[in-house]
Amino acid sequence: MTKSTSLTLAVAVATLTGLSAHAQSFIAYDNTTNFEGTKTSLGGTEVGDEINLTVPGGSTITQFQFEYFFNGTAGAAGGIVRMYAKDFTGNLQPGGNLKPGTVLFESQPFSLDNGFNTATIPDISVTVPANQKIIFTVAFTGVDGTENPGLLMYNGVGTDPDLPGQSGDFYWARNGLDWVQLDSNDPSIIDNLSARVIATPEPTTVALAVAGAAMLGMAARRRKS
Repeated sequence: MTKSTSLTLAVAVATLTGLSAHAQSFIAYDNTTNFEGTKTSLGGTEVGDEINLTVPGGSTITQFQFEYFFNGTAGAAGGIVRMYAKDFTGNLQPGGNLKPGTVLFESQPFSLDNGFNTATIPDISVTVPANQKIIFTVAFTGVDGTENPGLLMYNGVGTDPDLPGQSGDFYWARNGLDWVQLDSNDPSIIDNLSARVIATPEPTTVALAVAGAAMLGMAARRRKS
């Protein structure tokens, strides 16, 4: 085995080791800074946001965190977290924009606490295909006429819906059996909801990165020859 070949394999192995360590977990989306002092205000409506994860290949969500406000009695109302693929092709949004479709995840019901709260759902496994956006929602339940729970709005990420780690300046709400995109119509407010997503890349994503590193090493060896 030549020295240059050994170096090529060493690069690939080192890359695999680094990527394997990185693959254990990473922050795929983080909109938890720059609170805008407002929230959604749709009562018991299911409401959420569309997010684009930072990994270009497929990934598996392992933890999800969001923030909400509730002005009622603790334990009197609840919620359910869902994650949807953006793949519904029925009654499209204007411009042909897809809507929430396939349910990728649904949490167990949980009780709402009074005031400002951070909720974390750990130890989950939600597969997100490559180049697929997801919509997370919270369906508030058991809300009476005097209570108005809502998800907090933050301006901590970019607003290009097609760039990794960003979210468009709008949010989603269920309207009966349909979905609608909403915004506050206030130019000073970015309509992105608080969320933090921890994920691991799919094995194929890691394998492709390692293969790319090995190819670069082989190219370098050929140039030296």
